[in-house]
Amino acid sequence: MVPFLDGGTLTTDAMPDLNSWQLGAGVGLRYYSAFGPIRIDVGTPLNPRANDSRIAVVVSLGQAF
Repeated sequence: MVPFLDGGTLTTDAMPDLNSWQLGAGVGLRYYSAFGPIRIDVGTPLNPRANDSRIAVVVSLGQAF
């Protein structure tokens, strides 16, 4: 099990506004199979916007970078 905290913002300005960052937190599971690692992450936004989902699930194959 892997806990995570993620954050970011998108802007065209030279200096980003740090108050507009979106944050999320969650947990992930890693399984190292014979053909590569399988990752399952479940997260939720910490400061959701009006149309954001409360839960996000991501399943992926391969190493995170």
